[in-house]
Amino acid sequence: MCVSDFVQKCRVVEYYSPQKVQNRNVIVYCKSQIPLPNKTTTIYETVEIYERKFLPHLQTAYIDISPRILLRTLINIHNDDGIKNIPQIANFSLKIKKGGDIVQSSGLPNIKLARLRSKDLLVFDGHHSLLSYLAAGKIFLDEIPHIIVSGDKGFLKNEEILVFWGHHAPKIPAKNWGLFVINWQNPENKQLCPRIQRNMGELFDALLEQIKKILH
Repeated sequence: MCVSDFVQKCRVVEYYSPQKVQNRNVIVYCKSQIPLPNKTTTIYETVEIYERKFLPHLQTAYIDISPRILLRTLINIHNDDGIKNIPQIANFSLKIKKGGDIVQSSGLPNIKLARLRSKDLLVFDGHHSLLSYLAAGKIFLDEIPHIIVSGDKGFLKNEEILVFWGHHAPKIPAKNWGLFVINWQNPENKQLCPRIQRNMGELFDALLEQIKKILH
């Protein structure tokens, strides 16, 4: 049983994958509790444990999704200038239109989300993949493979998600993380940036013309 303190004693990973079974679109789902080896285990490390020890042995079920979540409402951690590989987005979108999905060799979805206290979902890995799904015409989260990481109370604490800003985390007040994004391509002193795009929809719109130029 998980015990909640300032630091999570376990985290929860939910696996979602859309599939077609007997001409019916379904969502394959599995919820796993991941015990944390110690108090400093990060969300990234939790995903590594999940991929190594849990993913190969998932006992999945089919579920219905309600309400449906718009991809555009997911929260980004990069502005448009932090998304560099536009050709990859275009190429991925073509693969998706042909019926493919973007997953790692282990089967772990590229798109990884953190569930916040507000119940919003933050994209902490897979921005290029998610933009590719948007470019391919996908609208809802349940249309794409993804995982959601949360805590034993159903959400991750602000202090936990600061890991997404790397060594710049100490510069950010935990409650104000939403004001900032990260751009790892910038020089060290310019990697922490004020947020411009508020969600993946605004991020996609800012990049759409660049994507269109490659696709056409």
